[in-house]
Amino acid sequence: MPFKVFNFPLSVRRQIVSELNILDVFNFSVCSPKTKSTTENIQKDAFIMMKHICQRTDAGELHKIIMENDESNTHLTVRFEKVDESQVGRYGKLFKWVIGKNAVTCCICITSNEEIVFYFNGSALQDVHQEVYNVIDNIHMTAKNEVAITLQKNETRPSCLSPGESEYSCCLPKLKNADEISIFAPRSRLEPGIIINYSFLDDVFLKCPNSQVARIYGLIDSRIKKECCLFDVKEHECGDLGPMAYRIMSMFRGQHLSLKAVLTTEPVISYLKHWASGRKHQNIETLEVGVEGFVSMRYAGTTILEELKARPWNGARRPRNYIFSNKTHGKPQIFDCVKWFDIKGDGKLASILVGHSDFKMVVWNGSATSLLATCVLG
Repeated sequence: MPFKVFNFPLSVRRQIVSELNILDVFNFSVCSPKTKSTTENIQKDAFIMMKHICQRTDAGELHKIIMENDESNTHLTVRFEKVDESQVGRYGKLFKWVIGKNAVTCCICITSNEEIVFYFNGSALQDVHQEVYNVIDNIHMTAKNEVAITLQKNETRPSCLSPGESEYSCCLPKLKNADEISIFAPRSRLEPGIIINYSFLDDVFLKCPNSQVARIYGLIDSRIKKECCLFDVKEHECGDLGPMAYRIMSMFRGQHLSLKAVLTTEPVISYLKHWASGRKHQNIETLEVGVEGFVSMRYAGTTILEELKARPWNGARRPRNYIFSNKTHGKPQIFDCVKWFDIKGDGKLASILVGHSDFKMVVWNGSATSLLATCVLG
């Protein structure tokens, strides 16, 4: 089973501290640092016992949960990892944690940097995961928060998967009050990274039905379908989607979309023509695309403007400034559209800007717009 990282915002962290006593999130028997004089032997005995228990199971290994604050002291991170003897903390206490009908043997430690580390038998990993998610669900029922999921590569992969494909499945409970979802699938120049499975994305956003913001940083599975719940989220902010960018743009049903893309002139013109005809993309209010691989970007603007019969700004037709507010930016944004060109749609007016490395579009009749003057469609 894959390991995931969950970040809890400050409001949740404070709630945990105030209600559950010293980050005792999962009703653990936390060993206080005040018992330092007696805990070293307890820790040693506890770890030996845990190793012995693991030797009698099919898992043959220990796992741990780490709870810690980030550097800015605004988030509590809960992380699952495998563990070896060299990683064991200084203080520990052996106890039984009852999950359903099973009693899981556990050991909990407090490290010198105030991490709380919880060791448990590897054979109980799935049960512990579910219990943690249940606790997360209870926390999120009382506060609106961001759920941040970081996918990490598994060392062992099913043979049926293509190279780099994600084998992750979503174990989240239904989080009704989670309004911002961030999914990170790290990659580098040397590593292709994880491809985020389309069914995983659908499951995450199906279980977070009230999410308003989606941040996706990673490669998305090319098999993703337009019915995916991801596309119902109002605001999207995506990292480099590569050649998948145009498909994401076409399937997006929200209002605000920001992404990096590999695009050519043709898909941009196609997107705008579909909008102007009223056949597609009538939901969009703001579109920001950081273009990569757009070789003829310097000359693409002229082609696009001619194809769409775009007109320069006219103060009698629309205001100069486009003002909108969304959760992604966190504060009102202002686009100075004096150098933008206007195109007419089905009863709507949009302005577009084609730069050397970006493409932007705003719709003046969108619900998020704060107009400074009345738009007259001419």
